[in-house]
Order: sequence, then C-alpha cells, then structure tokens
Amino acid sequence: MKRAFYDYYAGGAEDERTLEANRGAFAEIFLRPRVLVDVGRIDT
Repeated sequence: MKRAFYDYYAGGAEDERTLEANRGAFAEIFLRPRVLVDVGRIDT
C-alpha cells in the first residue's frame, strides 16, 4: 500500500474519535472460513 494511502487510512483528525470507533467496529468482525463444506447441493 502506498504511504499516502496508509497515512489517510491510519490517521485521524483532532481527537480521532471516528478512527477509534472504526477500529472497534472492525475488531468485532469475525470471519468464519467455510472449509470442507459439501457443495454438491447449494442454494444461492
């Protein structure tokens, strides 16, 4: 990732409330990998 993009992503303004809220929200995300799942019959 280019430094300018990282700085924009990682930075915040003034007291950085939104930055902390975003970090907290992303920390709550749990990705469960779906491995060895029977795909013989799928329903999309």
